[in-house]
Amino acid sequence: MKSMIKELWHGNIIPQEDSRNNSKEMKELLGYMARHHVDLAKTFTDEQKEIFEKFHDCWDEYVSLAEAAIFEYAFRSERDWCWKSKLILLNKRKEKTHAS
Repeated sequence: MKSMIKELWHGNIIPQEDSRNNSKEMKELLGYMARHHVDLAKTFTDEQKEIFEKFHDCWDEYVSLAEAAIFEYAFRSERDWCWKSKLILLNKRKEKTHAS
């Protein structure tokens, strides 16, 4: 199951086309971030630019790992919730059958 979740995460299994749509607020925020990033980078020395690039590389990797962990957690939580709900329904049916 864990490898299937990873395959889903990495896009090797695509149950549907990309349905992630950024909201208006998210798009606006990304625009601000890009503009501030460019403005900030203009003020850096070459050494600072290199350090900033390394920071970005680390940050991107961290975010990717965090998103994958969140995806796996949410997938497992939903799966567990579905199984628990199904068991509760089966037990209720079983109780009704025995009560009759």
